[in-house]
Amino acid sequence: MSSKCTKPVWTYGSSEPHACGGCIACRTRKQNEWKVRCIHESGYWPSSCFATLTYNKQNLPEGKTLLKEDLQNFYKRLRSKLASENPPRIIKHYSCGEYGDPSANDSREGDRPHYHAIIFGVDQSETKLIEDTWGMGFIELDPLNEATAAYVAGYV
Repeated sequence: MSSKCTKPVWTYGSSEPHACGGCIACRTRKQNEWKVRCIHESGYWPSSCFATLTYNKQNLPEGKTLLKEDLQNFYKRLRSKLASENPPRIIKHYSCGEYGDPSANDSREGDRPHYHAIIFGVDQSETKLIEDTWGMGFIELDPLNEATAAYVAGYV
């Protein structure tokens, strides 16, 4: 079932309105489209996983913010490690950042910023590889399924 845009936009010379892209219906449609894309993409890979990468206290960025470079460097290190395997492995990813609940206690995620990612080409059993490569705190690997794909797609 498809939801209709609640704030359609009319453009000059057009006889039909266009979706606004910002209302709840448009954002839900976009989330579902990306969820389906991720599930379909996983069919081209021998394995895929849903990863959560959380900063520990020692590596928590100042201001409890997300640093794009940390995620970029993680993927550079991971690709380098996988390229040295025989045969070399390649990966793709779909990632987002989340700040967490500032009112939560200081648990693993709690009020700490963290990343969620779908990593195509890495199995959920490769915890040690991902933990060593992240090196900035805690990781959790779970299976990729429609719910985890929708979770990541909801933030992008």
